[in-house]
Amino acid sequence: MSKAKPPSVEDVEARLTDRLSRGVYAVGSRLPSCRALAGELESNPSTVDRAVRRLAERGVLRTVPRRGTFVRTTDVPRVFGTVELTGELSSLVERAVLSGITVTEIRRALEEVVTSEVLTPRVVLLECNDRDLATMSERVAAISGLEVIPRLIGDPGEGPLDADADVVVVPYFHLAEVSGRLERPERLVPVNVRAAPRVLRRLATLDPAGRVFAVAPTERGVQRMCALVSQYYSGDISGFLAGSHDPSVLEDATAVVVNNAAVLALPANVEVVGVEWEIEDNFGSQLLAQVKGLPPLVGEHT
Repeated sequence: MSKAKPPSVEDVEARLTDRLSRGVYAVGSRLPSCRALAGELESNPSTVDRAVRRLAERGVLRTVPRRGTFVRTTDVPRVFGTVELTGELSSLVERAVLSGITVTEIRRALEEVVTSEVLTPRVVLLECNDRDLATMSERVAAISGLEVIPRLIGDPGEGPLDADADVVVVPYFHLAEVSGRLERPERLVPVNVRAAPRVLRRLATLDPAGRVFAVAPTERGVQRMCALVSQYYSGDISGFLAGSHDPSVLEDATAVVVNNAAVLALPANVEVVGVEWEIEDNFGSQLLAQVKGLPPLVGEHT
């Protein structure tokens, strides 16, 4: 007999969520160690640690260095894992068989339910550079559970950006440049992105007596970068258009703030603050809610 497959991170997260919702761990109490939980849940410490970190990211738990992990709230949505799913399906199939329903009928009913309930749209995410495109696509896929197809905005002559797509996701700051290149603009779902906290922290602590340059490859991008920096930095800010302005002026800078779309050689003695963008967790549910009511436009997707 083959050994049972150990629970996944989703399974462990589901079991911990169930314990929290049932009051096994009270608000303010300290969670058992990952090693102890791994023994209880027949998992391994690394899997438990990942599940705990997920719950911490959702604001359910709070980890204090050298003290442990504490419960912040027990009012959490139920998480469904594969172990829990298998258990409920087994119970349901057993009841169906006892009721005289054949295995063929059970399989047909399951296929019909899956076909009607599971979302399988083609979701395309648009961005102007490879790095942001990859990270944003992975993030949207992780928080929505949907398959996300990354697509560069590219040159204006490439045709409709929503070709073979049911839904198009694009950051708000690219909305104007892509809205005129879509066949179905009503299928566009804008997403708000923000600079990572570590980036904001560095901008706020730059020496205000220094000289800071905000770098981007387009005039609009330079304006956007300058606006971002000015929210946290009180000193002088100069805009720099990559590919057009003379790079030698950057040698006098104390710091250069640059986004991932800009490609240029920067002086070795200048601090570079690379801006990384983040997408909030709640966008996943927003995207799912909008996709739920949209009939597929390009046929069945698997």
